[in-house]
Amino acid sequence: EAAEYYGRALKVIRESKSEAKGSEMGEGDVLTRRAGALMQLRGCEDAALVECKAAVVCAPNSALAHARLATALLKMNRPIEACAAATDASRFATKPDHQIAFAALLSKCTAESELNSSPNESASLLPKAASNENEKQHPPSTSTVSASLPSSSSHPVAPSSESPRDRLEPTETPGAACSASKKDVHAKQTLPRMEWFERGEFVTVELFAKGVIESRSEVHFGTRSVSVSLSLPEERNFVLNLDLAHEISARECRAEFSKVKVELRLKKLHAATRWAQLERSSSDDLESTGNEISAQGTESSRQKARAARAPKDWDRIAAAMEDAEEPEKSGGGGDAAVQKLFQQIYMGADEDARRAMNKSFVESGGKVLSTNWKDVANRKVEYKAENGEDA
Repeated sequence: EAAEYYGRALKVIRESKSEAKGSEMGEGDVLTRRAGALMQLRGCEDAALVECKAAVVCAPNSALAHARLATALLKMNRPIEACAAATDASRFATKPDHQIAFAALLSKCTAESELNSSPNESASLLPKAASNENEKQHPPSTSTVSASLPSSSSHPVAPSSESPRDRLEPTETPGAACSASKKDVHAKQTLPRMEWFERGEFVTVELFAKGVIESRSEVHFGTRSVSVSLSLPEERNFVLNLDLAHEISARECRAEFSKVKVELRLKKLHAATRWAQLERSSSDDLESTGNEISAQGTESSRQKARAARAPKDWDRIAAAMEDAEEPEKSGGGGDAAVQKLFQQIYMGADEDARRAMNKSFVESGGKVLSTNWKDVANRKVEYKAENGEDA
């Protein structure tokens, strides 16, 4: 719907060119924003790329247009071209916060170019990124872009087999491409404070910033991402991209602006899911493929993955664990290393997983440990002996 409304705005601007010259938003701005909306839709990467190129033609000196082009190219696994566009974005950026964000984008593009290109190609990218200051006096030519552009009045949406990365623009701390002057900008600029909390089927994110200009701000909700661009007083912008820990229902999310903060209401896709953290972490990829672990045959690789979780208080299960261990101790059994592993698993588990562990461990006589509460909630957990093994 956002892309459709931007299309209507383009039509109005083109029909009244004289009025558009004096307005706050020109054709290039509308194309840039429509490209941002298309990038949030799955299967619209090609259409978003066409819009980005059209925006660069209409506004060749727009840092945001070049940044959107770099992001679109990066999503389509074309990091070398994305690096060139990110370099242009850094060159034309005049606002301090834009300089920081686009320097981070350039750093990301350069890193991915080094991973996907040959050593000679990746080495040639570094001098270009380092020579931004010398190139400021020579704007890039857009003839190569305009030569391949169709009419900007209508751009077909072509489906793509690639799964888009949900982030719109990276805003992490800049890497080696950032100069020392960027650190001074951080010291002078006060960024909005962010807090989040979970209540029922909603997760709420609060950005505390006074005087946010709602008409010039943008908020995009994806399946597992949120992209925010806030227009602050004194011509400052704040850009935030969240890679969420769980999926949300983008159509049911909303943003509310007030004098002192911006509140993002995220509707959970699965209402019963509890969010232990707001953003996805790399440790999520280490999740075990199975939910049940045999107490006598645990694999060493699974032990390392479970033991790596951050410790928490496990006093509530100490008594139950000791009662379950008594039969084994009286028969001369018991393995201190395995018991320690179970404690570590319990320390890193959520409430449902802990309930499943308690029930399965006690009912099976200490031979089965399950973390799947849905599986064991309505049945008695029993240990099934393998061939040749005593139950």
